[in-house]
Amino acid sequence: MKENNQIRIRKPCHIFFRNNLRKLWLSVAEKKLGYLQYIEKEIFTSSGFGADHRLDKLAFSVRREIEKVEALFDNTICMCTLCAKTNRNMIYTKHPLFKTKKWLCVKCAGDI
Repeated sequence: MKENNQIRIRKPCHIFFRNNLRKLWLSVAEKKLGYLQYIEKEIFTSSGFGADHRLDKLAFSVRREIEKVEALFDNTICMCTLCAKTNRNMIYTKHPLFKTKKWLCVKCAGDI
């Protein structure tokens, strides 16, 4: 990608569509995360955890899936990494707090 990629939407109908699409995407990810955390809790509270090798493997795979979904929240254009706003224009830039580039809203990127 280029140095700083900014996604700017100006038309109100496009802004409305973008915001609702972001909310939909994040709600699906939140539901999946909640479901996976429920499964992980059930595995850990079961009596065979630690003694049953199959449950250990299942817990490991569920934990990996949870980490993937959590990474979506950190690396998505749907939400600003700093302020967690979903209704602003975003820019892909490097921030002093992070080692890699992240999606930030234009306001947070301007405060650098």
